[in-house]
Amino acid sequence: DTSEKGEVVTILNSGFEKNRPVIRCATDNPEKLEILPCFGPKVFATRYKFTDIALEARCLTFTMEETDRTDIPPLLGDKSLKRSENLRNKLLLWRLRSYDKISQDGVEDIDLGEIEPRLKQIGLPFALPFKDFPEVMAEFKRFMLRYSQELITERFDSEQGKVVQAVFKQALESGKDAISASSVAARLTEEFKMDLKSGRVAKILKSLNIKTVNRRVAGTRAHYMTWEPKLMAKLLKRYMPADDQEDYQELFTLDLEV
Repeated sequence: DTSEKGEVVTILNSGFEKNRPVIRCATDNPEKLEILPCFGPKVFATRYKFTDIALEARCLTFTMEETDRTDIPPLLGDKSLKRSENLRNKLLLWRLRSYDKISQDGVEDIDLGEIEPRLKQIGLPFALPFKDFPEVMAEFKRFMLRYSQELITERFDSEQGKVVQAVFKQALESGKDAISASSVAARLTEEFKMDLKSGRVAKILKSLNIKTVNRRVAGTRAHYMTWEPKLMAKLLKRYMPADDQEDYQELFTLDLEV
């Protein structure tokens, strides 16, 4: 059910952090508001990633693969089930003993390195329990950096990523003031073999917060992009791997504050 799915997405997005309850009217009394807290850790097993971009950005996603280990039997018997029960009990006991020892004090001082803000927001709660253990923190930071690079690579290959690439290529070739949805669509067709109409490209540019203005350039009137250096620098970092970013640095002024 579409409406039910939307409700679940709303709950999951709101339950990402404290003090963000879901507010609904009571079923038997529409004039009465119900404040429903839904904050807490959640683990999902899905066949596909979430189509909701905001929800997917709030998740640490792992793709499960078939194991090649030969020491794991295809079916687990009572012995394995008993061992897993003992392990769960130990973990629960550690949680109960450590619950009051872990606080949010000092979370602002945890440095997870050069990763995007949303990923830091996701990673910091995981880092709190071992923030005073340098070796564990170093390994976690390496993991977060790898995950960040994987996200950028994934975005790079997405439809939005291809549009961003076409925009920067067009800026180098024709100038920052001569980029239109139709010119980007033409480049996508020529270089990436993507059949995206200019209307679809215009919607993607709008979703990226790129503004357009109707003006005349080289004798042709069209809706051309407004090049905003700070926004474009953010898009470059978000959609381009580090090695590819170097190709477009000349498009930015030296005094740009990113």
